[in-house]
Order: sequence, then C-alpha cells, then structure tokens
Amino acid sequence: LDSRLRLNLSLFHYDISEYQVRAATDVGANAVLLNAAEVDVNGLELEVEALLLDSLRVFGSVTMLDSEFSDFPFAPYTVANPASGGGASTIIQSAKGNDTPLAPSVTGTLGVQYTMALGEGELDMNLLYSYNDGYAYEPDNRLQQPAFDVLNASVIYQVTSQWGVELWGKNLTDETYYVQKLGSALADVAVPAAPRTFGVSVNYTY
Repeated sequence: LDSRLRLNLSLFHYDISEYQVRAATDVGANAVLLNAAEVDVNGLELEVEALLLDSLRVFGSVTMLDSEFSDFPFAPYTVANPASGGGASTIIQSAKGNDTPLAPSVTGTLGVQYTMALGEGELDMNLLYSYNDGYAYEPDNRLQQPAFDVLNASVIYQVTSQWGVELWGKNLTDETYYVQKLGSALADVAVPAAPRTFGVSVNYTY
C-alpha cells in the first residue's frame, strides 16, 4: 500500500524456571523475593500502524496473554482474618494453575498522531488510549485489579531541530487503579497509580 501500512504479528511461548515473585510472608507489609518454581507463558501480539495522510498516523496493538504457574508448591496465601482488624493470616499451599502477578489476559492501545508545520517549526499532536483487562497482584490471586482504561495526550511544538516545548496530560479521565497491592498480617496495602496530571516540558536535544 505504497509503504503506508505496517502489520506485525508475534506468537510466543516461554518456559521459565526459578521465576521470582514478591510477597509478604510475615508480620508487617514488607515484601520478600521468592523463587516460584515454574511458569508457562503463551501469547499473541498484533501491532498495526497506518499512515492515512502524510501528516496523520494511526497506530494500535492488541496483546493476549496466558501466563500461569505450572509448578509452585510452597506459595504464600493470605487469608482474611477478621480478628486482626483487617489483616490476614499467611498459609502455605500450591499456586499451580494460578495467574502470575501483573499479567493481564488482554491489553490494547489505540493512538493518533497529527503533525503540521507551524511557523519555522513543527506541531505534533498525540492522543493515546490504553486498555487493560486487569490482573492479580500476588501468587495467590486474592488481590485483583479490575479492568481499567487510560487516556494520555500531548502537544509538542518543535521550535528548531534542538528545541521543543511540550504540553502533556496523563490519565485524562482520572481513572482510579493501583500499581501494587500487597496482603499482610496487619492489613492489605495498596499503591494507587497517578491521578489526572498535566505539565509543560521544555526539551533540548544535543
């Protein structure tokens, strides 16, 4: 199509030994690093990029992932313990068949980039939408992140080949989601992702 369309397709399989995970195994919320015996990963990734006009580029991707423990006989599980006032007790059992942490089954992106001349420079406008269908945070899969969407945008004015000014906004819909959750004897601990943020950056390339 006159070099205006790019399509990439990847199929992959991994067998991982001594896969490392983080978990809280004692009193408090201090995570330790554990070796989970075996992990199997199967996936498919499709990437598309199209130049609809000389100044308009559309791109996107879809990833489907099946990542699970094929063997993890002594995994820590946190079980809610009402007597602890919101904390959990830790027991040990097999996590075979559980999803690996932070491994969503489906993710996708869709982006648009428009570029135009402005004065002596160039104006570059970008919009990027991302979808994530959610994931587990720990080997026991008790703490889950539901599906969420994120929308980012930026406008860059490249004054010269070296100088540029960028106005950007991240998580424009102010989506609430978490980058980490950790179960412990005291309480479940969660670290939220950044809310809606805006900024201006001045860039210099040398």
